[in-house]
Amino acid sequence: MPPYCGVPGFLPTATGTENAVALQQAIDAHATVTVTCAATFDISDMVRLRSNTHLTFVDGAVLRKVMTARLRPFAYVFANRGAFTRVADENITIDGLTLRVNSVETPLADMPIPGLRGQLALFHVRNARIRRLRILDLGRTQFGVQVCAFEDLLIEAVEIRGNKDAIHLCRGRGFLIRNGTFQTADDALALNAHDYATSNPELGWVRDGVVEDCVDEPLPTSQLGAGFFARLLGGAWLDWSEGMLVRHSDSVVSHGGVYRVFDRSATHSSRSHIRTYRSTVRPTRGILDGPLVRAADDVPWRLVQRDAAHDAGIANVTFRRLHLWSKRPGIVLHLDANAFSRSIYPGAQEPTLSNISVEDVVRGSPWRPFYHAPDVLVVKTAHRQLRLNGVLCPWHEDRCIHGLNWCKHAANWCKRAPYGGKASGKALVKASGKASGRVLGRGSRKAKKHIRSIMNS
Repeated sequence: MPPYCGVPGFLPTATGTENAVALQQAIDAHATVTVTCAATFDISDMVRLRSNTHLTFVDGAVLRKVMTARLRPFAYVFANRGAFTRVADENITIDGLTLRVNSVETPLADMPIPGLRGQLALFHVRNARIRRLRILDLGRTQFGVQVCAFEDLLIEAVEIRGNKDAIHLCRGRGFLIRNGTFQTADDALALNAHDYATSNPELGWVRDGVVEDCVDEPLPTSQLGAGFFARLLGGAWLDWSEGMLVRHSDSVVSHGGVYRVFDRSATHSSRSHIRTYRSTVRPTRGILDGPLVRAADDVPWRLVQRDAAHDAGIANVTFRRLHLWSKRPGIVLHLDANAFSRSIYPGAQEPTLSNISVEDVVRGSPWRPFYHAPDVLVVKTAHRQLRLNGVLCPWHEDRCIHGLNWCKHAANWCKRAPYGGKASGKALVKASGKASGRVLGRGSRKAKKHIRSIMNS
């Protein structure tokens, strides 16, 4: 007689399809579902979560993603129902899940919801809780956890390793990420208010969050990718106008909605083959998550949201008590400017990234905690400026800030003095529009000289 694992029909010996059906039926019928067997369960279809669902896995229970012959792709292991209706779900908890991706991923162009590509995908959700999650084999296409259009999000006690982003947030307010261990080739944390068309289902501000007590473990140098511990990415776009030149991931506001160019060929093209279109017909009559809207000008528009937002940025986020052991850059304030995405459409007003603070960061490794490594906080942009306000970071013996024109545009930097200098409680450096800035702290002469030399470099 097969064991009973808390869910009728959900068994280590069942097929992936049978387990998906059994788990879905249990979630549809009960608010609380607990898997009680420490075993490996195959799963080969998405499970949709409704409001007021509490799903718990006992220690040792593993979901193994498997693929069966099917016509439609199997992308998300768990997604909320509101992701498909854009009516917010609330009070969803996933606790104790260990997920084995098992190299089962969906191509970007075939995602059920364009831009939503997490193994765990929550879209339009309030009061979501993800605890004790383990994913140790992220692939090269899908993120570990992706949450978009959220309010009140908690992610804690997680361990995520592999290739793509571990946690990818876009458009939301109120989040706490704590006690996480990460080892990824791409970003451990992506706070991406703006991103590629294939990476964000909606665009908008990411606000009011805390990231604390997290560890970024190093990968071998040969496996390092283009990622950071945390990427903070903003963007801006314009109203549609006749004759404008657009390409993959560009956005416009038209008839009260945001449309994006979604060039399917760009998901597998080289940079030199990305097409530029001249838009002569206003995009209209789009359907959310529906087919592409093509007119006589052949621009592949897709309606992504029904509002008239013109920018997306990051505000009111604190990073504290971090152990950044990897040699990659730590926290990066970033704007894209490449063939696949340009964060700022020419002529658009850059968003102001504001009130971002970094406290108590150990840079290096447990064995060499203060070796010379990439900076804790980095400004990385190819645009003429990145507008910042109230950005604070700790200062160690090497730079905590580096980047293009970082000391311009009325930014406040550096919370306390380096080299043991005594801080005055004010920002040590206040850049008031001049590259030289002005020293406000009452630290030692050596500290002030060090600040001036970096501001002028």
